[in-house]
Amino acid sequence: MKKGSFVVIEGPDGTGKETQAKLLMSRFKERGLPVEFFDFPQYETSFFGKLVGRFLKGEFGGLKEVNPYLASLTYAGDRWQASSKINEMLSGGVNVVSNRYFLSNVAHQSAKLPVEERPKFIQFLQELEYIIYGIPKEDLNIVLHIPAEISAQLIELKKARAYLEGGKKDIHEADVAYQLEVAGIYQDIPNFFPNVVGIDCTKEGKLMTPEEIHGLVWNEVMESAFRSPEGNRGGRERL
Repeated sequence: MKKGSFVVIEGPDGTGKETQAKLLMSRFKERGLPVEFFDFPQYETSFFGKLVGRFLKGEFGGLKEVNPYLASLTYAGDRWQASSKINEMLSGGVNVVSNRYFLSNVAHQSAKLPVEERPKFIQFLQELEYIIYGIPKEDLNIVLHIPAEISAQLIELKKARAYLEGGKKDIHEADVAYQLEVAGIYQDIPNFFPNVVGIDCTKEGKLMTPEEIHGLVWNEVMESAFRSPEGNRGGRERL
């Protein structure tokens, strides 16, 4: 049986990742292709996901008070809890679409460290998640890019979330400078990781419609079937 494909939609907060992940899932279904959707963090359904929610609510300290090495463990554990199910789906020929995955840990946690410390931290994450926890590797990561001012507006439009107990912004979303740092790392990620492509979601300075962005996403998914296993650019340098 042919193994399923594992596609992840990535990007900073407020870039429409969930919308694109669900549109992609619908596209698979329209084509009669089996597909399963995952959404990380799993705030309500996993042990570690609930810890992530408490962290983002500020229960364990502010943005700069929790060491990223420690914070990253909760996100990694959340993916580990889902890894057996993802592997089962892929082995059974089911395609998997995920809203966020490994690269979210890379971008959001390394943004809290000085530039010179990031390569060592990223190596730690790779060992932790892919080797120690043995999470399945992605076939394709699609990173959505939009201007910071637009993403800030989209964050403001988010509805209240259960893990924030009625709040609209977590400690990551509330820090504008931090969000800019994360966005900068996401801009660089396609240059240093295999099987990662970036998509500019604007045209002439204006945000494209979800359907237009989905068209670009689908093109990348189709092209990935013919891309070499080594990825597009390879190498891992400083972010």
